[in-house]
Amino acid sequence: MSENAFSEDDNINQEIDNIQNEIDQLSARLHKEINELKQIDETDVILTSSLDSWDYCFSIALGYFAISVTTSEELAVYLENIHKAASGASGDYDRLQRILGVLFRHKGDDIDKRGGNFKNRKGDNAYGAFHRLLWGHDILSIHSDNPFVLMIKQNGLSGIIQVLQHLIADTASKQGLPLPASSFLDYTKENGSISNYLIKISETLSEESTGNKRATQSIYSRMFTIRATDYSGNISIESLSRGYYSYRGITDNIRKTQIKLLAYIIAFLGHSTIGITRQNAIPYFNVSEFKAIIHNLKNLYKFSRKETKKVIISSERRIKESADIIEEAEQTIRCGRAFKTDDEYVREIEKNQRDSSKLMRFFSEDI
Repeated sequence: MSENAFSEDDNINQEIDNIQNEIDQLSARLHKEINELKQIDETDVILTSSLDSWDYCFSIALGYFAISVTTSEELAVYLENIHKAASGASGDYDRLQRILGVLFRHKGDDIDKRGGNFKNRKGDNAYGAFHRLLWGHDILSIHSDNPFVLMIKQNGLSGIIQVLQHLIADTASKQGLPLPASSFLDYTKENGSISNYLIKISETLSEESTGNKRATQSIYSRMFTIRATDYSGNISIESLSRGYYSYRGITDNIRKTQIKLLAYIIAFLGHSTIGITRQNAIPYFNVSEFKAIIHNLKNLYKFSRKETKKVIISSERRIKESADIIEEAEQTIRCGRAFKTDDEYVREIEKNQRDSSKLMRFFSEDI
């Protein structure tokens, strides 16, 4: 065989060795990526911020707006007049208050009184300021004062609708509606009368902050009840945020949730801070905003986990594809070693070069 032939064989063998080295390097890189992928768990959550500067500004402004709504004395008085109208009390009401007063009319409901008097669940005269807490307003009560039981007895099946009207009207009152399951916190005092631990907590906080029990009802209503003024902040955040999404063309669920979550956190903390200044270091506790924070945290986890699973699925698909390419290239190398003619070597080299280029392009792509 001529010197040129030997030289050409050497070149071909050198090309094959170079390709094999490239494949070996890509294989090592592939195994490294596989090991990194194995460290990703499906429950891992990507919680990096998706917000831009306008989103932050809007969330902060929205939170402050919600604070102004929930702490507005004018709104509280307006809603209180709706409750008074629904209770049958006379007063100077505007058209909307009169209409809602008729819609939520509940004068004479057994939910409020037993035999014309405020009673507790034991049947004794109730602490009038807390008559809702002690009788007839806990939808989860397992006692005879369950509001649905009472109103069905009084009005038949239509009593179910009357319960809803009554309880909604009570959220507009100054004190608000007792939290569901409050009846489970009843206890018997030393004198044998029935009270509730929420009253006891409120009395203790009042004494610690003011030196007396005068603020008991105010503290209770701001911490342990459902009030329409509190939910007005939620309504503001939900409605205005939707308009913002539409205006900015925001469709990403994670970004939407982060915007609302930030607004709710600002509103909740701001509401609490105002309570501290108004109630001698006792914060307001906005139950509706707290629930909204928890709800949006759960949504953020859910949406982030969904995105994480997409990354895992995409990575697994690419790893399988890259493994197939490497296997094909290695197979052609093994076959190429057995070829005897120059033309066969050349064709295999060209094919291996194409496979190598394809693999390099593949790894250069973003997942």
